[in-house]
Amino acid sequence: MKTRNAILAAAALAALALGGTLWWLYTSLDSLAKSAIERYGPELTGASVSIGRVHIQATEGSATFTALQIGNLRGFSTPYAVRISELRARIDPATIASDVVHVREFVLLEPDIYYERGGENLNAIERNIDAYLARLAGPRKTGDAKRVKFVIDHLYVRNGRVHYGSGLSSALPELHLRDVGKKSNGATAGEVTREVWRAMLRSATSLASRAGSAIRGLFK
Repeated sequence: MKTRNAILAAAALAALALGGTLWWLYTSLDSLAKSAIERYGPELTGASVSIGRVHIQATEGSATFTALQIGNLRGFSTPYAVRISELRARIDPATIASDVVHVREFVLLEPDIYYERGGENLNAIERNIDAYLARLAGPRKTGDAKRVKFVIDHLYVRNGRVHYGSGLSSALPELHLRDVGKKSNGATAGEVTREVWRAMLRSATSLASRAGSAIRGLFK
């Protein structure tokens, strides 16, 4: 009887410990996500990365991130490369713990972009992202953590602005990317970042091109 009671007590303690751990994880999602972004963001971009506030509601499938800033690389003078006022995600709650997370909608609001030296500051960060993803594409090592992937139905970039120097700026047209990661059965966070970065860079470059000699003269 004593042995049985000891086993039951141990099981109860284990259950409480597990419950406490899961509760800590659930209530700490915001701080964990913020720490992950500020830790792995610089590895991905080669630039400083900071974020203001993270608020995740797992049971409702929503997440909000504010004041995401990606700095410039050494040698560039503008205060940052990109600053996004707010990011909002609507997620299928049933997939939050899955290897492939289904994001119904992801919105980037008010990105503020500095296009320096003909966009070379943005191109340099894109090259860093490419190099980082190329390293990850190598053979997986035993014990490597699983890479969570995402399929995003609709990804929007709204109310953006591009600064070209000497006080000249232009509104960024709304961007809408569909089915991000769908063809490859999911895209990693780094791959999603690359796709969004390329879309914003293409749009900013197109604006510069259409502006003609008035903007091109700034880079001579």
